[in-house]
Amino acid sequence: MVIVVSLILVIAAALLYLGFYRRITRRLRETHNQLAITHIQLKDARKRAEAADRMKTALLQNMDADINEPLNSVAGFAQLIVEANASTTAEERAEYYKQLSSSTAKMLDIVGNVLEDIQHV
Repeated sequence: MVIVVSLILVIAAALLYLGFYRRITRRLRETHNQLAITHIQLKDARKRAEAADRMKTALLQNMDADINEPLNSVAGFAQLIVEANASTTAEERAEYYKQLSSSTAKMLDIVGNVLEDIQHV
């Protein structure tokens, strides 16, 4: 009788352990699958972030080169206009204004293109 009760207790304990083992295994499998999905999402996010960083760097380098020329031109012709004296003819001043206007338009176009590109990223 003691052997039968002991055997029943051992079988009951084994069944409880088996149920516990199955639940833990299922949870571990679900966690592993979720981690795999998260890992893929993180790799994708990292690739997008690296691509965005490369685009930002290229944009800044191009913008620096593209905007310096018209900006320096605007500053130079504005200074010429400020310093214009009686010896400067109306034609020369008109040419200064023309160059100033052209450089300003070029600079505004560059800035507008940059802002448009940023919005599409």
